[in-house]
Amino acid sequence: MPESDLPILRSTCTVALLFCCLAGPAKAHEVEVHRSISHNAVDILDLGLLNRYRAEIGQGAVDEDTFPQYCYHAYNPHNGRGFDLPCPGVADWANIIASNARDAMPILWAQTISAYDAGNLGGPNGAFHMLGRCIHLIQDMTSPAHTHSDTHIDGDDFELWGGGNFLPLLDLEPVFPADGSPEAFVHTSALLVYSATTWPGRIQEANPQPDTQFKRMFPTLTFHDGGFLGDDYWAIDNIGEFDEAGIFPPCIGSPSACDEWWPSDDDFSEDEGGPGGSRRITGNFYVENAGGDNNRLTPARWRGSKNNRSLLRLYSEELYPIAISYSAGLLQTFADTVCPPPTADFTMGETGPRCAPLLVSFLDRSTGDSIDNWRWDFGDGSRSDAQNPAHLYTEPGTYIVTLTVSGDCGEGSRTIRDLVRIFPGSPAIDGNADDLAGECVPNRPFHRGDANSDGSVDISDPARIFSYLFLGGAIPTCLDSADANDDGDIDITDGVFLLRYLFNGAGQPPAPGPPGSECGNDPANGGDSLSCVSYDSC
Repeated sequence: MPESDLPILRSTCTVALLFCCLAGPAKAHEVEVHRSISHNAVDILDLGLLNRYRAEIGQGAVDEDTFPQYCYHAYNPHNGRGFDLPCPGVADWANIIASNARDAMPILWAQTISAYDAGNLGGPNGAFHMLGRCIHLIQDMTSPAHTHSDTHIDGDDFELWGGGNFLPLLDLEPVFPADGSPEAFVHTSALLVYSATTWPGRIQEANPQPDTQFKRMFPTLTFHDGGFLGDDYWAIDNIGEFDEAGIFPPCIGSPSACDEWWPSDDDFSEDEGGPGGSRRITGNFYVENAGGDNNRLTPARWRGSKNNRSLLRLYSEELYPIAISYSAGLLQTFADTVCPPPTADFTMGETGPRCAPLLVSFLDRSTGDSIDNWRWDFGDGSRSDAQNPAHLYTEPGTYIVTLTVSGDCGEGSRTIRDLVRIFPGSPAIDGNADDLAGECVPNRPFHRGDANSDGSVDISDPARIFSYLFLGGAIPTCLDSADANDDGDIDITDGVFLLRYLFNGAGQPPAPGPPGSECGNDPANGGDSLSCVSYDSC
């Protein structure tokens, strides 16, 4: 074959294998794991807005794994760009991604928000379908294959594990990257996975190999000289080879299509510093596919600690929950963007003198969309779910009041510590029987029915009441004692009550009873605003 035909042969082989690869991943991937992770993330948040579109979010997460999108589900956090994997026939999509500083997330996110603003919520390309496609990108970043230009033609071992072993994890919390942007979700999760699944090392075209962390982890690492017209390569027992040429057999974009491990893209350097001026490669190395050949698991080092977990165990125990937590974080970010949680607020209605017992009216002043639940904590052990409740405080004190409101967009709370302050005693009364606002007088022991405070209950007491009510007489100094029937008011019924008690054998006034029994205070202040400023007969 003429040497001039060699580039054509190489290109033909590459394109043929490329189409084969692009026909495979969508079928080989266990895409249902994305639906499960997405549903789990929705369930963690339990927001009405997301619950209603749970199915659309899950379906979007599945549909994102179709041609041509899956060609760009690889992201290198070392340089902040997607890996350069060509997709024939989709130049527009390729150009969009290629022109982006990071990955596809900003594009999908903008389309998601636009769809929501336009009222396009359900169905294909609706806001929640697009939202599912966004969180698919995060979920892919927690699979090591997607952070190392690993084309995983035979399927993603990590997604395959998730599809067969998914268990809902409801005790997780949503996780947010430092700046909270959608792009940062992809970058932060990819960086975490990238760092956890590479090992620093150096390989050289001469044996023995340098003593590095990578060599210590894989002691059988050796170099093989291919000789004349042969390929030089490095090999690790039970793991596989790394072919430095990356040409025969043809590889796509990186050696990952034909090798089992390799130096991570854009994260290594080459020089001639090996023995006898031989070439050496220094950087971070990645091992493809957690299962390895015949499902033999490869070891891993997690956060610098030695252990015997495989990459697959690392994924299932550490990274898989992160996929759920980060998905929930982006869902929460979406909800906060299009439907901010309500802001709780409230005031207290006019109460007059703040003496115990006191009936307080609370007025809801919360703002936000779709508030349909109110939870009040009055600070004395009592609660209410009314929007504008009234609550009776029977004991003096300072009370902490909290209102929590919730709806489709989440919940918000407001706590006011010093709004309700109730003093002991009863409201002070002036000469016109009007309350002296804000003033309370101590409660004094008395005998009920002794309206003139002379120490006895007789005809002079109803006469004292009628004089006050109808003849302009002075207000009784102990209104509690003049309230003979204990109904909370001083009126004609009190005089009539005493007359019936004195002359018709009717029941005696309620406790504290008339002279002859112990003096006492009005039980629970009678639940009224009457006071006993002065009563000298006890």
